[in-house]
Amino acid sequence: MEAFHRFTDETRARLQRNDPLELGLEVDFGRQTDFDPYTKEGRARCEGDGLLIGRCTTLKRLKLACLNSQHKNEETVVCFEAIFRGIAQNRSIEELFVDGYGPAPLTSHHPHVHDLTLFLILAPLFEHNHNLRRIRLHLGSMFPEGNAQLFAAIGKCSSLTDVDFNAHVSNCENYGGEFIAALANRRKILRKLSLKECYHSWNECSDLEDLIRYSVRELDLTDNAIDDRGAAVLGRVLGGRTTLKTLAIRS
Repeated sequence: MEAFHRFTDETRARLQRNDPLELGLEVDFGRQTDFDPYTKEGRARCEGDGLLIGRCTTLKRLKLACLNSQHKNEETVVCFEAIFRGIAQNRSIEELFVDGYGPAPLTSHHPHVHDLTLFLILAPLFEHNHNLRRIRLHLGSMFPEGNAQLFAAIGKCSSLTDVDFNAHVSNCENYGGEFIAALANRRKILRKLSLKECYHSWNECSDLEDLIRYSVRELDLTDNAIDDRGAAVLGRVLGGRTTLKTLAIRS
């Protein structure tokens, strides 16, 4: 478990002074008690918090946790969006962690509010932060439908070398395949790729083949539905030209 500084008044002051946070910063949307979406002052504070993160030039690691908290509703999403708009301005973050673990997806109780809008707000961070080299997306039950725009934004990240993607879905949606396709244009720089519980449709793996052949050195395909077709793809790649040094396959 990686350690982070919690979002407190002390860390707010350090962000204001542009002091380095050695462990990075964690914004836990499930535990944060001072995000008050029901008052004008509370909403303004959320916007200010986002700008503190966005304008800090010494922040290198950021974790956004519990984005599918059971406490979310239309009012709290407004606060989350305000924070995300500020974060999207940051150009110094090198490592971004998004953990969406929680008891239930927002859309199960509030079908008119979508998690996807939060991610789309972050698109400028992916597209214009040329220091961002590592992304971990562990999205749990919050994984949104219509994710092509999010994937496209991540695929435009020009400095990305390390990707850890865990969809945590148990159906047959081809989330892994869509994500791999978005990363295809990063095949010259991507070095480490983890795709867990994506249940990738292994009959169309040309993009993954290219990544394995030309850039990826470490590949983790733990807990995926790899059938005979997937095994054939991996065998074909491993039998020819490849940059791969480490391969993990566990079910």
